[in-house]
Amino acid sequence: MKNVWVKYRRHLAILLFILVTFFYFSLPTTLFADPYSTVLEDHHHNLLSARIAPDGQWRFPEELSVPAKFKVAIVLYEDKRFDHHPGVDPLSIGRAIRQNLKAGKVVSGGSTLSMQVIRLSRKNKSRTLFEKSLELFLAIRLEFRYSKNEIISLYASHAPFGGDDHHLAGGAVSRLERSLVRFGLVSRQVCPGGPDVGGSRLFFALCEGFCGGPKYQKPEIL
Repeated sequence: MKNVWVKYRRHLAILLFILVTFFYFSLPTTLFADPYSTVLEDHHHNLLSARIAPDGQWRFPEELSVPAKFKVAIVLYEDKRFDHHPGVDPLSIGRAIRQNLKAGKVVSGGSTLSMQVIRLSRKNKSRTLFEKSLELFLAIRLEFRYSKNEIISLYASHAPFGGDDHHLAGGAVSRLERSLVRFGLVSRQVCPGGPDVGGSRLFFALCEGFCGGPKYQKPEIL
């Protein structure tokens, strides 16, 4: 047995090196190469003006952080175990498989926020089994490169908010008519009445988090 191990040890070491190298370089250095909107701010970082990006989308430059209330809201809506999984949530995957088998079609993907960032960076390619497997693999790699807060920031900077809005601040300007730095002052009156208004669950999550919807009226998100 010892001789067998010695014989194949070198081959195993080479294989392990190849796998680690592939894993390390599997994630592109630049995830998003999209054109951004031109933004003008004052010295307090209050939004003064913005111009739509060359591709006709409202896509503000990436933010280094997002409001704490937004993070609470989007984690509650999209990925409740976000802070505790390594990019892939086995429980969500299992639940999605069960729901899909019961429905006889794909009704749930079990994607985490990390997986959604990968899908956004890959321009929402066709949802095949291979593509899903690749998302799982790259989501784990993503977690090795970025912190949880950085992943949330990437998501908020590139997720669609309905229409031509692809940024948390851009969605705020067009939907709530307020800049990102004024989210703490938003009132219930300016929020839409349900998840279908604004074109996405993401936008409703934003409103639930900032306006204190009836389901999540907790001190930490009010």
